[in-house]
Amino acid sequence: MSATETAERVTLVRSFELPLADSWDGRTLDVRVVPYDTPATVADPPDWMPYRETFLRGAFEKQLSTPGRDRVWMNVEHEQGFRGAIGRSLRFDDHADGLHGSFGVLENADGDKALELIRDGFLTGLSLEFKALSSRRLNGVVQRVRAQLDAVALCRFPAYEGSAVLAMREEVDEPETELEPLPDMTRTSDVDDRLAALGFEPLTRAAKTSKPWNGSPARFTDEQYKRSTLVCRGQSDAPKTDCSLPVLEPDGTRNTNALGSAASVLAGGRGGLANITGAQKATAARKLIRFYNQAGIEPPLGLRQLAGSA
Repeated sequence: MSATETAERVTLVRSFELPLADSWDGRTLDVRVVPYDTPATVADPPDWMPYRETFLRGAFEKQLSTPGRDRVWMNVEHEQGFRGAIGRSLRFDDHADGLHGSFGVLENADGDKALELIRDGFLTGLSLEFKALSSRRLNGVVQRVRAQLDAVALCRFPAYEGSAVLAMREEVDEPETELEPLPDMTRTSDVDDRLAALGFEPLTRAAKTSKPWNGSPARFTDEQYKRSTLVCRGQSDAPKTDCSLPVLEPDGTRNTNALGSAASVLAGGRGGLANITGAQKATAARKLIRFYNQAGIEPPLGLRQLAGSA
């Protein structure tokens, strides 16, 4: 392909990983339809020659900002036509990490079957059907500059990482409206102390860094190390002996490399953790999920499953 190129308007298909959400209380799926700036190796008919591809932010903006053009079917494994639809789009939002959308699943036998298969872990993928309207090649990667979204399909075999079901709700959130100012609800230190005694920590948006991680206890004071670690066994009064898996810098900054490493260890990587109970491991997973959220990063599916295991 040339440096700037408009592809033929044929329907192409891309599949994405579909991590399960931890909330399944309704029929509205919140999904990340397609990740942005995430190169992947793909292949298309008729020759099926592999190449690298990425979607640029705003690729679907023109379509989805045009009234009536944002009506998109959801089906299962690309079953075509009206009878193959199990849901329909409710709204779309462009975010830095990708195109997000909400889909309502139909209240019929096919919709119920699809939701049950998702819960069972059988439908583990999300697949995008689109037409490439404008593309270009840069550094060996085909960039989709403008595309038309035709349908979104639930599928069994994901091939492209970065998409996710973010939640399932009873209905789509109503548009935000301006509310009367709330009374001062500032917590006192006494309230924070009581929450800490019950195992709760204040939720705050924290700074993050992606610099190389160094979890050596020598970098921390005892208090800093205890705050940084995910597991304290309660067998010693010395945090640097009793506690494991630090993920925060001494100043409290979330280190994204440490988060990923800790998630791997909790899942059993590098030999896992010794001398902790299943309940302690689940508590550590929930704490790590909170750090992921505070850093503005989607937690891994396996971590969510571990958090609910006890």
